[in-house]
Amino acid sequence: MNDTFDYARLHQVELDREIDAMQIERLVRSATPVRQGLPTRARAGLGRGLISLGIALVGRAGATAPAARSAGSQNRV
Repeated sequence: MNDTFDYARLHQVELDREIDAMQIERLVRSATPVRQGLPTRARAGLGRGLISLGIALVGRAGATAPAARSAGSQNRV
């Protein structure tokens, strides 16, 4: 009977160690920011550049023009 209790206690200690290790790994992963790879950062930078270029060429008023046109067409019957 004592062997059963000893086995259960040792098993509990082993499980506690595994849980502690998982918590430490999670803490370490959350403390260090994930750095994206060079291709991902380059693609994001290219996308931001194309958006900026589009805004520079068309302007921000181009984004509201379709709504203004459809509102103006409702007045013409």
